[in-house]
Amino acid sequence: MNTSTTPLSGENYPQQFVQQLLDGLAEGQREACRLLWVAIKDGWLENWYIVLAVSVVLFALAITNVLSTGRWGFLASVLYHHVYLGLLFVLILAFGPEIFAHAWIDILLLVLYALCFKCVGIFVNATGFRNQYGRRMPH
Repeated sequence: MNTSTTPLSGENYPQQFVQQLLDGLAEGQREACRLLWVAIKDGWLENWYIVLAVSVVLFALAITNVLSTGRWGFLASVLYHHVYLGLLFVLILAFGPEIFAHAWIDILLLVLYALCFKCVGIFVNATGFRNQYGRRMPH
């Protein structure tokens, strides 16, 4: 016995079937984003000190690496990831986790990637890390 409100036969059945399937997949993806965000948010709230400690340790290692080897790439990478993930966090807080279920999220993430990369490059140049520590140490 079929309890669906849409007829199983008809000339537009394939179109309706595909549309219902896509709507169901989109709703499932939105719900998965919500559940994942709740799990991550609860984990961060319960273990905020661990997240902060890991962040500080990574930043300290990056600064130590710059000062000891003269290579600034690790520092730029740590800064980039902090800026990128921080902006993603702000986007999630502003628009909700469902933002990752939209079709245009890939374009937004690509633009955000390029923007963060450029901003970190400007910061590294402005602080002088690239100029002061950009040359390699003699072997």
